[in-house]
Amino acid sequence: MLEEKVEQYLTLCHNELLKREAPLGYLKSRFVTDQDLKDFNFGFSPCHWDIQDEKFNMEFPEYKNRLPQKIVMPIKNFKGETSGFTLRSFTGDKFYFKFLYKPHMNFHHLYGFYENLEAILSYKKVMIVESPFDVIALRPWVPFAVAVLSSKLTDLQAHFLKRYVNKVYLGFNNDFSDNFNAGKHATVKAQKLLKSCGLRNSIVTLPNKQNDFSSFRGSFGDISDYLYSKIPTLQEI
Repeated sequence: MLEEKVEQYLTLCHNELLKREAPLGYLKSRFVTDQDLKDFNFGFSPCHWDIQDEKFNMEFPEYKNRLPQKIVMPIKNFKGETSGFTLRSFTGDKFYFKFLYKPHMNFHHLYGFYENLEAILSYKKVMIVESPFDVIALRPWVPFAVAVLSSKLTDLQAHFLKRYVNKVYLGFNNDFSDNFNAGKHATVKAQKLLKSCGLRNSIVTLPNKQNDFSSFRGSFGDISDYLYSKIPTLQEI
């Protein structure tokens, strides 16, 4: 079964990561702690995700090898069931790949929702960001962050969140291209969706020269004061 194959692949990737200094070093530079490695089941793929006899198939045709030498991040649904995975390069190129093998769940995916579910239920709040690494970067101060894995919030995601929270914070990227701010555009659309399903929301803007929360933390380290100024209730956590 495909589901069993993917779970086997992700287990192999996690075990492989623990043997590799370079990807582990990269993850540490992105503020991934040992606890995060376990909670989010980070992995490393040395080849295409095809496997044989509980081992990586290193002889898989090279022209199909889209996934070698990549960081692997499982995507889970709200029950903790794996719905797919996303991959990132750690060698400088901007490779990105997302594989979802449960198509009916595509528009519900919120990276970090299951891993941060305890905090989300406790505080009845969620902060929406774009990237898995933003979720990780914010975790010490914002334990209820989730990533949409794209640059927009879907209608299904908004209605799904209404079951669990009464307040949403929007923290989309500062994406500027030809004088068009994609992050601002995504925020406006998200606000309309949230309002339509009765969810209160606030915007957590980034400083002008910071593209996302991961790079923001990379530049300043401790960003607690800035976050507290945008989300005052964080100081109570």
